[in-house]
Amino acid sequence: MHDLVIVGAGPAGMTAAIYAQRYGIQATLVDPSPGGVMVSNSCIENYPGLFKKSGHEIAAAMQEQARELGAKFIKDKVTEIHKIPEGFKLTLAGSPLIQTRTIIIATGLSKRQFTAKNSERFTGNGNGIHTSINDLKSFTDLEVAVVGGGDATAIVAVTLARVAKAVHIICRTPELTVKPRNLDKLRAEPKIHPILDQTVAECTGSDRLEAVKLSNGQTLPVQALVVETGYEPRLTFQAPGLNLKTDPEGYLQVDDGMATSEPGIFAAGDLTTGSNREHHIVNAVSEGAISSSSAKAFLRQKLSEPLRGSDTSPFF
Repeated sequence: MHDLVIVGAGPAGMTAAIYAQRYGIQATLVDPSPGGVMVSNSCIENYPGLFKKSGHEIAAAMQEQARELGAKFIKDKVTEIHKIPEGFKLTLAGSPLIQTRTIIIATGLSKRQFTAKNSERFTGNGNGIHTSINDLKSFTDLEVAVVGGGDATAIVAVTLARVAKAVHIICRTPELTVKPRNLDKLRAEPKIHPILDQTVAECTGSDRLEAVKLSNGQTLPVQALVVETGYEPRLTFQAPGLNLKTDPEGYLQVDDGMATSEPGIFAAGDLTTGSNREHHIVNAVSEGAISSSSAKAFLRQKLSEPLRGSDTSPFF
């Protein structure tokens, strides 16, 4: 029987594991691809003390720290969670089931699906439609479209402009919703061309993407398209019989201690209603630390022996 299983190994989940280990709680993280959505960001500018580091670098450092403290990682996917008398039973896609007294859900967000006509033909396998720009060199000298209108879109467009021939931002609203700093970067880059109040109606090409048709009938020749259409809560498992309440948009409802409506299950990070829905790494790590503290208090009530860890001061 585990004391704590953390479902999801992004910044919230790994921070929860780091704090759990310091509290003397053995943490086990389950995630098929640790790091979360931040690994797709090539340059993070708003995490204090780590200016202009890539998401991959930050994720690697967090994982190394968690492992150094004794946290265990299982690269697998949780498919079901059931309540049992001692706590919870987790079914995994390719590993033996796990029983645990407490759970922290930190599965984060996933990108909204891109549903333009024929888009599935060109998604993956280097066929033209991408969900990240990890391999920046592959966009060299190409005409690229970026679908979206927020800060993530702006960051991707500015990064692509370093290597691409041209970058077209296709935004469905009349204006971009971009912070002033990122807007200044867009305006300063002559390769970037916003196309506002339009959507991609169809993707065309033979073996690879060659053009997109916009909702106004215009055909835009592009050899690559990057999807930045926003994110939605990602619950990767079924939870029959559990009382996990969500808001109308699917975000897990939590209290100030990151407790969900199901006793013994906590949540942290982008998929929660906490932190005023500010989806930043700094908010995720804060919620991860809080959820771990709440799990510690819950376990103290269940276990006969007190937990022993290094973090006994309220200042750490």
